[in-house]
Amino acid sequence: MQHRIRAAALVVSDGRLLLVRHRHPETGSEWWVPPGGGLRDGEDIFRCAARETSEEAGISVELGPVIYLREFLDVEMQRHNLELFVLARSFQGAPNTSNLVPGDTDFQYVEEARFLSPQEMVGLTVFPEALKDEFWRDLAQGNTGVRYLGQEAGASRKP
Repeated sequence: MQHRIRAAALVVSDGRLLLVRHRHPETGSEWWVPPGGGLRDGEDIFRCAARETSEEAGISVELGPVIYLREFLDVEMQRHNLELFVLARSFQGAPNTSNLVPGDTDFQYVEEARFLSPQEMVGLTVFPEALKDEFWRDLAQGNTGVRYLGQEAGASRKP
């Protein structure tokens, strides 16, 4: 199994979290995740999360602390992902997908980027699931220390 480090930004505005909607081009399945992706050679997690947020959502961010760690075992792709979720201190811009490059994997999968409230997330497939409720409780209580969200196994959502 390959190992991959993935970093994502948690960007909050007016009680809404920035999420990116993906659609699998073959199966049509949809899911929402914070903007993020795999580290490039020599890139640190903060630079990766900032780059991915710009590429997938058209927003520039100033990042703060890592608040969540999660493992995802992608059985289809035979990939063990370690995901780090970084809380944004501030951001500039409005969600858009104009930075996606035709031919890139993200261009095939990413459908839209927007801020969603916890109420708007009800009934949606959001990864990690903790972003629907635990995240909001943690923010309200000031719990922004690193927390391990566990390990999940499943089929590939994105190559």
